[in-house]
Amino acid sequence: MLEDIDLRELSEVSDNRPSFVSVYLNMKDSRMDKFLTKRERECLKALKEEKELKEIFQENMEDVREFLKSGKRTERAKAIAIFSSSPNNFFEGYFLPIEVENQLIVDTSPYIRPLALLEEEWESLAIVLLDHSNARLYLISSSVIQDTKKMHKDIMNKHKKGGWSQMRFQRLRKGAIDQFFKEVSEYLENFLEKENVRRIILAGPGSAKKEFEEYLPEPIQQKVIAAIDEDIDVPEGQLLSDSFENFFKKEREEENEMVANLRTEILKGGLVAYGVDDTLSAVTEGRAELLLINMGKRAVGWKCEVCKIFRPGSAETCESCGKPVFNVDVVEELVEAAKSLGTTLEFIKDNEFLEELGGVAAFLRF
Repeated sequence: MLEDIDLRELSEVSDNRPSFVSVYLNMKDSRMDKFLTKRERECLKALKEEKELKEIFQENMEDVREFLKSGKRTERAKAIAIFSSSPNNFFEGYFLPIEVENQLIVDTSPYIRPLALLEEEWESLAIVLLDHSNARLYLISSSVIQDTKKMHKDIMNKHKKGGWSQMRFQRLRKGAIDQFFKEVSEYLENFLEKENVRRIILAGPGSAKKEFEEYLPEPIQQKVIAAIDEDIDVPEGQLLSDSFENFFKKEREEENEMVANLRTEILKGGLVAYGVDDTLSAVTEGRAELLLINMGKRAVGWKCEVCKIFRPGSAETCESCGKPVFNVDVVEELVEAAKSLGTTLEFIKDNEFLEELGGVAAFLRF
């Protein structure tokens, strides 16, 4: 589970040399093994003149391959993320329920950007599928159904001639539906107290889903992002597909709203920073409340593991201590710094305005 991975803890692990190997493998890709072998050869060639680092890399790859050979995996796993540093006695392996791009990175710390992106994109979602007498509740995490609950109540649907008056029948039926909706609402409320769910989708035929929404407490109503028409016996696959479509539509709307707010704050001279240099300063100084990053953004830079500082551009030695530095992706370092400092991180899907500002920006606390 993505929520079981402590990215803050991973972001705080580092070495003063590139002793960490980070491996991401898509288990659905038939070329996975070939990719790993090819990247291993490339890295060995690059480390040919660095005997100590070459030996460390080989030890790490032995641990990685041993883990892969162990056969440990979960039924839902579609990908693997592995972090290894033999000099630091550090090894973590995670099975992911979402496919990822094959990557092998050698660096001074775990490469966590793909995990941060998955964590931000795949927030937990609750789906309530119901009509006037049946309800199914789903908790979706990382695109996978984690929990379900079925509820049913016998509701009178037909008025027999010679029996109750039509008015009394309708009153009794409405009372039964009212009680059922209250029971579902109470269960959902108790359920959400235990789970960190930001979004809810209501689904079902006819007017039931909108009627049910009125039974929800105001804080839960605010989490409802869509009400979609579905048959009560819709296959789970179709329900998930339709729900994810609305889920990501809401994601993109919120991203566009964030960028619009950024533009407004810039025009007002508000508390924002943008561009790699200014955003870097804001994040590392703890002034950033929300960090925005275009998904594909990369920026060449350097990092001194002695002073724990990083900068865009190129350098051979640290501007502070004079020690040799390592080439890094400054955006990856920003992600690690944000996770370490508890800054909220939002990846934006290729926004042109944000890219014009340098691909990164931040809303500031002060």
